Amino acid sequence: MRYYENLFIVNPSYEGESLNGLKNQFVQFIEDNGGRIYNVEDWGKKRLAYKIDKQKYGSYILIQFAADGSVIRELEETQRLNDSILGTITVRLNEEPDLSKRRQQMEEQAADEDTADAEDDFEEDDFEGDEEDVPAEEETVEEDDVQEEEEENA
Repeated sequence: MRYYENLFIVNPSYEGESLNGLKNQFVQFIEDNGGRIYNVEDWGKKRLAYKIDKQKYGSYILIQFAADGSVIRELEETQRLNDSILGTITVRLNEEPDLSKRRQQMEEQAADEDTADAEDDFEEDDFEGDEEDVPAEEETVEEDDVQEEEEENA
């Protein structure tokens, strides 16, 4: 058996129980065909880079597993025929998925996102209403200009 990752994008109208049911359907399919599940992650709803089937968003699901090559063909065919799946990709891994590394990466990414959100909030608040506080530019009069005006008037 070889190791694989299967990432598929589900129509954004599927939420909660319907999304879990769909996810469990593919997990069960892999297990029924002799595969071993290592990890199932729901990445949540994200904006797509381009519209797929008139959808701007999709729910991303990642399944890491070990199985024979014949299971992969059947899994991808089943996913392509399912109208609720917007897209799918399966990648063969060279080694067994290291779940401890993945969890650590996810924790770091979550911390980075929290920091970035805090910085974005700070920047927006920091610059709000600054346009009103800027004084209008005053004209400066040079001494030469004043002397020229006096000579013209005299």
